[in-house]
Order: sequence, then structure tokens, then C-alpha cells
Amino acid sequence: MPENMPPERRPSAKKLEGWEERYVGQDPRLSEVAEMYRELGFEVRYELYEPEDCGDCNVCFEESPTPMTALYVRKPEGGETRQSGTDEDLF
Repeated sequence: MPENMPPERRPSAKKLEGWEERYVGQDPRLSEVAEMYRELGFEVRYELYEPEDCGDCNVCFEESPTPMTALYVRKPEGGETRQSGTDEDLF
């Protein structure tokens, strides 16, 4: 899938193999979580989170002036990610 494809034409991560939803929210926390996953070696993808994705609860959407965003992650080609808690984290 070309990365330069407009977001509205790209297939949703829910429909693509390997992508898992890991966080729904807004910045600054959204960016912090995304950066953590990048540091661990995951690919990161953002998608607009729609109120109907929450089921019956829409409080976040009613009280927030900015849109909610879903963060999807997947292991890179080859499946190699950096493990947290290794000695390299200490030095």
C-alpha cells in the first residue's frame, strides 16, 4: 500500500493483517505512547476514531474539542522488535 495514498482512501487498519489497536486518545499522551512503540521497533499507524467505535459510551467525544485518534501498531517485516527490560536499557 503506498504511503502517499490520501488517508481517506487507505484501508482501515482493522481490515489489514497484523495491525492491532493499542491506544485511543489525544496528544500529548498519544504521541508518547506512539514513540514508546517506535522505540520498541513497532510500526505505528494513526486513524481517526469514530464515536460508533465505542459502542454506547460517547462521553469522550462529547466533552473533547479535538478528535480522538486510535493508535495501531504491528511488528515490522521479519517480526523483530526490541525487548524492553534488557541490559541495554540500563546503560
